[in-house]
Amino acid sequence: MVTVGEYVITAEEIAEQARGLKLLRIYWLQYTLAGEALRAYRRGDLSRVAEVKDVVDEARSMLEPYAESGDLGASVYVVQLAGMSQFLAQMLESREPSRDVGKLAASLSDEDLVKLEEELAARALKAYLAEDLKELRGLRELILSILRRSRPERKRVERLCGVESFISAAIVELEAEH
Repeated sequence: MVTVGEYVITAEEIAEQARGLKLLRIYWLQYTLAGEALRAYRRGDLSRVAEVKDVVDEARSMLEPYAESGDLGASVYVVQLAGMSQFLAQMLESREPSRDVGKLAASLSDEDLVKLEEELAARALKAYLAEDLKELRGLRELILSILRRSRPERKRVERLCGVESFISAAIVELEAEH
């Protein structure tokens, strides 16, 4: 459970909303959690980031059985939660960007997709702390271009939507400050 302002977000609510395909509420939950984790990361409050990751991971584990049985909402959202979890893990184990995202994005093999997620997270976190809106917008555009060109394999690249939620939340946070 994570409390953000007056709102309490639980893994159960995330799972319930995903199964019911209540997309507006799901996206609100997703971006609210991303924003909360980013603010905590900026403050250096890694225990708060870990709390958010726990809720994301718990919701994912609650949805996995439904996804395996063919529930559409669960199937889509469990993959996005995996991307969010990867980004949160990157916050907890911060590393410097080291790979060429263009090459990774061009390949999109299963192995390169995981490396791409890690690299996007590292670059996004560095840009967020540096308040580099141009870099964040470029990373978001890269993800959107991958999603647009990958329609047949959409399920495989859906994890990038979880990463994109953090990048979009970072952009909104920084724009609100300026």
